[in-house]
Amino acid sequence: KKISLHSKLMVLSLLVINGLGVLAMMLYEWVSNLGSLKDESFFSALHIVFFQVVTTRTAGFQTIDLTTMVPLSIGLMMVLMYIGAGSASTGSGIKVTTAAVILKNVWTYLRGQRETVLMRRTVQTQAIQKAYAIAVFSLLFIALITTFLALTQPNISFIGLFFETVSAFGTVGLSLNVTAELNSFGKFLIMFMMLLGRVGSLTILFTFATQRDRTIRYPKENMLIG
Repeated sequence: KKISLHSKLMVLSLLVINGLGVLAMMLYEWVSNLGSLKDESFFSALHIVFFQVVTTRTAGFQTIDLTTMVPLSIGLMMVLMYIGAGSASTGSGIKVTTAAVILKNVWTYLRGQRETVLMRRTVQTQAIQKAYAIAVFSLLFIALITTFLALTQPNISFIGLFFETVSAFGTVGLSLNVTAELNSFGKFLIMFMMLLGRVGSLTILFTFATQRDRTIRYPKENMLIG
């Protein structure tokens, strides 16, 4: 009972995110006949997969050549790097608590409930809005930087550039062997993404935008969504 909500989410994420990640990657790389670990024993493949899933949180080490992995595993690693580590840690990404608040808020909306509750604690509206803002602006920055890289690095595959951008955003350090092929402008973009991921997209945006509440209130009106 003395453990805070944040600490509980960190412990739960260690079990859920890493557990689901290991299960999915084992299916892609070991069970699948197309996987790079199909010739490994179960425990050897499990060891390699567990290491690669955990290292996407911010470590950046690798025990196998990532270019030999199936596209599904590469996509899974990008999702894990996008989520990143925990808030107040030295890791980057949108953070585990951000993803947890968004998923729980979506589930709350689908069930027709008014308040978003995590572990018997109501999440404040401001925290929910901040979580969505972080997720959306982070995706926009990733899409923007990936587009610039694709335009200025035509000799490199788009998947490699996309993976490189997400890895830089999560300050992970994993790569599909394209880092050395980037020109000076491409390396500058990757360094910017590393700074953005570590400092935070909202912090970068707040340096250019002034925060102030409206002095005039306008009438409310419903609109079609979705």
